[in-house]
Amino acid sequence: MALRFKLAFGVLAGLASAFVSAAEFQGSNRVMDVMLHHLDRAQSSLDAGDVKSAMAWTEAVMMDRQEKVYLDLSCAGNQSSTAANAFKGALQMWLDSLPNAADLLFVKSESEADVVVRFNPQVVSEGLNVAGNIQWSRSIVPYADGQVRASVKAVIQVRTERPGSNQPMSFELMRHTCAHEIGHLLGLGDSYRVGDLMGPLDLRAPVSKLSETELQAMREMRDQASRIRGIALLSAAGR
Repeated sequence: MALRFKLAFGVLAGLASAFVSAAEFQGSNRVMDVMLHHLDRAQSSLDAGDVKSAMAWTEAVMMDRQEKVYLDLSCAGNQSSTAANAFKGALQMWLDSLPNAADLLFVKSESEADVVVRFNPQVVSEGLNVAGNIQWSRSIVPYADGQVRASVKAVIQVRTERPGSNQPMSFELMRHTCAHEIGHLLGLGDSYRVGDLMGPLDLRAPVSKLSETELQAMREMRDQASRIRGIALLSAAGR
């Protein structure tokens, strides 16, 4: 199932203009529901003795296989350097808080990428100006050699200009937007708490680190996947 999310502009009561994070999904499941469904699939595969599929589903949750990323800066203009640094800074934000958050390799062509990040002056979703959005999907794929592996695909869009003007988005705002979309890629849903990376963003105070609540949600999800994987490895070793 492909899922789509958007980080939209809005106004918070009593504050200046702010980003308000809202989620829009293709299909009926929200992001955390989908991740929990993948964990259920891993457990069900393990219970059925299908160790390979169980391992692949845990890989889909933990995203611990190297994924290739292509930064499309062709429309970023004089914001190209800032945009590239913003995405790399966003990734580092995640790695500083969760060292095993993701293993991303930057590549030079879109055709070889699992994750494509496009920077454009404007990003529009359903007729609305948004700061960024992501569409991603996870699945497991059987190979001819008998192995089963996880497949993660995503397209992220990030805005480089403020809406209604040709003023550039700052490094800090683009970094927050990138980090927010990386959060969706890794399996987090939206938060409604100001100050959360996955929550609303005051333009005057972009978030520069994850909250403990967000980290705990990631840890719990990955701990469950790791537990299932450990049992699967023991089962495979005993055969």
